[in-house]
Amino acid sequence: MDGGNCGNANPFWFERLLDDTAYQNKLKCRWEYLRARSFHQDSIFYFIDSLAYYLDDAQQRNFQKWNILGNYVWPNYYVGNTYQDELDFFKGWIGDRLVWLDSNFPGNCYSPTNLHDIASITKKRKIIKITDILGKEVFFRKNTPLFYIYDDGSVEKRIIIE
Repeated sequence: MDGGNCGNANPFWFERLLDDTAYQNKLKCRWEYLRARSFHQDSIFYFIDSLAYYLDDAQQRNFQKWNILGNYVWPNYYVGNTYQDELDFFKGWIGDRLVWLDSNFPGNCYSPTNLHDIASITKKRKIIKITDILGKEVFFRKNTPLFYIYDDGSVEKRIIIE
């Protein structure tokens, strides 16, 4: 691994994944799922604010010891005059990055809007394999939790109790 690269190169397989339409669609759906929950801007900003509150005493001691607010420190891009300025810049950067990610993820996330759509999708998919909870491929078993893996990428957990 090139130590001077600083993480600018993608792994060799990354570009190949992004060429795969099925992968793109699953990636887009996962992003939309997370954006509506833990990656929602309000959730992230709340987390940042909670950490800033938790670290308030420590940041005061830090800037008393190291008088760097308002001064350029390499390699920082932004120079804030106060700790709050730094937090506001950080949250602005995060917000801009989320918007960029929203508009740059490839793929389409199709979500069924009614029961007819769900039924038609369910009828079209085929089981690829059935696994137990450890991931070992098995045939149908009663009274055992099993994972049914379908060709559309969906997974169902089922247990038939008798």
